[in-house]
Amino acid sequence: MAGQPFECSSDFFEQYIRNPEYDCIVALEALDYEDIVLINAPFTREIRNMEYILNLKDRLREKNANLVVVWVETSPEIVHERMILRNSERDTWKLAHWDEYLAECNFNIPSNLDDPKIKDDLLIIKNDNRQELEVSMKEVLDILEDNV
Repeated sequence: MAGQPFECSSDFFEQYIRNPEYDCIVALEALDYEDIVLINAPFTREIRNMEYILNLKDRLREKNANLVVVWVETSPEIVHERMILRNSERDTWKLAHWDEYLAECNFNIPSNLDDPKIKDDLLIIKNDNRQELEVSMKEVLDILEDNV
């Protein structure tokens, strides 16, 4: 990052890295080669922006594809514990400024994405503990297999 500290909350990251990185993540070209494309990214701003979501759905429809959002639900306390255990440089600022970081996070399920007529538009994986994770993973897999 041009000699800048590795910090996703920095002004430099916001100005030069985040948006171009996210533009690349939404790799619609991959649908020319595969019928299922998985994107692993938080999309923390975009997920609640219905204009962005509707535009993305329109772009996907042109490729004969659908958007399926898999929301991983984890409590802030567990996120904190896991960041400490992960001991990653990318979490240094977050852990040092936990209350400030937490104030910027929205842990609520993005219910704006849930259309009751579509079974697989918003899938929830609960991830506070192993048992909860296993149960919700099975539920999500069952839904996805039903829609293949």
